[in-house]
Amino acid sequence: MDAITPKSAISADQHSHLVRPAEMEWQKTRFPGCEVKVLLKDPSGLMTSLFKFDPGATLTDHEHVGVEQTLLLDGHLVDKEGPAAGIEVKKGEFVWREPGSRHSAWSPQGGLTLAMMQVPNKFFDTDGQPTDAFGKSWDQDSRPASDRAAAGAAMPKASADAHSHVVKPTEQEWKPTRFAGCEMKTLLMDPKTGLMTALMRFAPGAVLPDHEHVNIEQTYVLEGHLVDKDGPAEGIEARKGEFIWREPGSRHSAWCPEGGLMLAMFQVPNKFYEMDGRVTDPTGKIWDEVWGHTGKG
Repeated sequence: MDAITPKSAISADQHSHLVRPAEMEWQKTRFPGCEVKVLLKDPSGLMTSLFKFDPGATLTDHEHVGVEQTLLLDGHLVDKEGPAAGIEVKKGEFVWREPGSRHSAWSPQGGLTLAMMQVPNKFFDTDGQPTDAFGKSWDQDSRPASDRAAAGAAMPKASADAHSHVVKPTEQEWKPTRFAGCEMKTLLMDPKTGLMTALMRFAPGAVLPDHEHVNIEQTYVLEGHLVDKDGPAEGIEARKGEFIWREPGSRHSAWCPEGGLMLAMFQVPNKFYEMDGRVTDPTGKIWDEVWGHTGKG
């Protein structure tokens, strides 16, 4: 990827992909009482879905192959067994799981989650063969494209204190960013890989200026709406309950004319293009100096 990607380098139909879950049908999984709407599935293994649980529904024994992140949109979720048995996540809370952790989970009163996986989970049947949530072979249907040829040794199981991390956003303070009217609560940050997930709050009229999505960026709109102010997909708009994801290398500015609240998921922090020619990260530091080690710039 070039150091500076022209705004015209990504065409409109390759820039921003708007998903309207309200227009999608729920798909049954092989777990009674569990249904899913897949919002994004990438050959790299990245997958984001809405997951609905009936009261008492259980996700049986499964392993998180990569980092898994879950935002509880409604109801609650409990680790039924595993190293963190009994841990509970309620509406508005966020939980992320370590790679290699393994458990079963249930929703005693029902729930709705937004689930983000770097790689789809492995579910273990009685014969020990790993499958996906639909019962297909994990190795054939869910193994990342870059890893198809490798058998892959089993990951070590995470300990209880490195299994499930519950974040309660109501107990966090909003932190101002350097962009007027934009505040955030960081839910997950991995300085090594660049993986970051945050709640972003925008005052009416707030703008995120000229920036590039270094890798896939995902946004779920919790309140208000988000509009591409310029760029290849100028005018595209994501409203409450909608989901939008952006291609690597796409570049634009975005704004919230009426304000909004978003869950933003980054594989690597964005690059911001300053008037003086500098390329910075969201904090204003030189992007290459902070994130060049990820090899994704």
